[in-house]
Amino acid sequence: MSSIRILSLTKIVLTLSKLHLLINFTRILHMIHLPEVNRSSSRNDYNNEKIRSEKSLQAVKKARKQIEADAQLLANRIALLKQEELKSWKKIEETKKKAREVFLLKKKNEERMREVYFSQTDY
Repeated sequence: MSSIRILSLTKIVLTLSKLHLLINFTRILHMIHLPEVNRSSSRNDYNNEKIRSEKSLQAVKKARKQIEADAQLLANRIALLKQEELKSWKKIEETKKKAREVFLLKKKNEERMREVYFSQTDY
């Protein structure tokens, strides 16, 4: 045989062996049952993940707004309670002042009564 024929036969054998390896590899893959990569499902997975992340982002935003609203309500309630406390302290001070005035008036009345009593006993 000529050397050209040997080279071409060698190429054919190599090509056949590569083809055989490829066929065997394909058979092995089918035996393993590897899932096929479906681009539309990966897109769907991506879209589903995107929707889930958007929903969770919306949930976080909603929760933050609710927390801010609750914080504002608490701040308003605290301010109202402070105003009521100030009013209560003012009433307490007014009551103490009136009690002092009543005490002083009572003391003056007792002194007048003593003076009247003592002035009557002097005769």
